[in-house]
Amino acid sequence: MKFRIRRGKYIGQLVGVAVITAAMSTLVTGSITASAWTPPALSAVCAPDTSHFAWTVTLSGSENNYDFIWSDNLGTAVLVHGHVGANAFTTLRHPIGGSATANQVEVEWASDHYSHSAIVNADVDLCPPPPDKVTLCHATDSTHNPYELITVDEASTQLAGHEGHTGPLFPAAHWGDIIPAESDVTGLNNTAAGLAILANDCNIPSPPPCATPTPGVNNDTAIVVCPTPTPTATPTPTATPTPIVAPPIVIVPSPSPTPTPAVVPVKVKPTPVPPAAPSTGADIPVGSALLLIIGGTIVTAARRKV
Repeated sequence: MKFRIRRGKYIGQLVGVAVITAAMSTLVTGSITASAWTPPALSAVCAPDTSHFAWTVTLSGSENNYDFIWSDNLGTAVLVHGHVGANAFTTLRHPIGGSATANQVEVEWASDHYSHSAIVNADVDLCPPPPDKVTLCHATDSTHNPYELITVDEASTQLAGHEGHTGPLFPAAHWGDIIPAESDVTGLNNTAAGLAILANDCNIPSPPPCATPTPGVNNDTAIVVCPTPTPTATPTPTATPTPIVAPPIVIVPSPSPTPTPAVVPVKVKPTPVPPAAPSTGADIPVGSALLLIIGGTIVTAARRKV
């Protein structure tokens, strides 16, 4: 097929088409550029543990919303409702549970997939442990608020500076800081009274009422200085004597005399004796003696043989 281009008429038409095409291209390109969102800025930070990677994505302002999608090199994609400024998030090193490591992440706007960050490699280094903190009572110049509760890093120069704020406890003049003694901290005013103030958020506990107030160091308030009470000696209790218990007296009763049994007279009826036959003497054998009692005199009589 041959195209014939006539001089004049068709040249004008081609020029018009070219102008229109260029204008449309500019319009389309300009609209895309104008509507494109600022790409998210992604950076990797130290890992919190051995199972995760950590990231920070910074979203610019003046956008319709701040929802973004992060995706890793293993195909995981997660929608996050973000906000303007820095947004922190973590990803799993092994999201499938195998040995594959998801160590690359890319971020794009949820509403504009043409604006995305560069692919960033993960930071495999673990974050250092956070420094130990020390909470102390910083001495001020006001007797109304003599202490201020602050927390500093144990290894910081701030703590070293506070360790130079020496002095007694308030309400004494030129009072110093209250710092609890710990493993690597010597401490200041680390007494029962000082720790009681620290435990009360560096507020002075209410003192007992005293009779005479003393003006403050700066004369901005009155400091009540209570006299130190003299401890009352506790009397030693007197030992109670142990009563002596006498052994019980055992009274042995005297044996009662055995009563003599009463003799009850018994009437014995005499057996009648038959009267003896008068003796003629013939029945007394010869040579026998006869005993006679006559008037209380014993008389012996012997029978002779006739």
